[in-house]
Amino acid sequence: MQRGWGQGISSHRCPFPGLAYGACAPGSVPYPAALGSNPIISVEDYQKGGIRVTCRSAEWYPEPQVLWRNAQGYHIPLLSEIKSPRANGLFETEISAVINEHSNPNLSCWIRNSLLDREKESAIHISALFFPSVNPWIVALSVLLVVVLSFIILNVYLFRIKGNLQRELGWKRAVICPAR
Repeated sequence: MQRGWGQGISSHRCPFPGLAYGACAPGSVPYPAALGSNPIISVEDYQKGGIRVTCRSAEWYPEPQVLWRNAQGYHIPLLSEIKSPRANGLFETEISAVINEHSNPNLSCWIRNSLLDREKESAIHISALFFPSVNPWIVALSVLLVVVLSFIILNVYLFRIKGNLQRELGWKRAVICPAR
């Protein structure tokens, strides 16, 4: 006989020693409740006008509730969500979202085990420097540069036309009114 999950001696042996009591009691579902790993947040790449962030965690049972929240606690729409059971029956999860410059740069990945009524959360702050933005001075300078270059090209073209017309006029004067 071995000491089981409950109090006293039991012939029932749980396959997951060290996890919180949940479903290893005789007559219940086959796995204990497992509070998984701390969420790991990564900044992936630029996508759809913002930055794609991903949150990963593993070793959860039952399948956890996962979401992104901003600093005010509001949910952020998911780009993708993957929850898959591993060979050991525990779940791993991965969620992604796109954060743009108008989103709150403080966000957290929140994962909850409903059976244990416990959660884990990781937070990240994304600096405004990571969001591509257009500086108004650069736009104004670019427009000014295009206008100045257009003016210079137009002046060169008009001076060439003027020179050609003056040569033609001088030739016509020489033919019509020869030098006396």
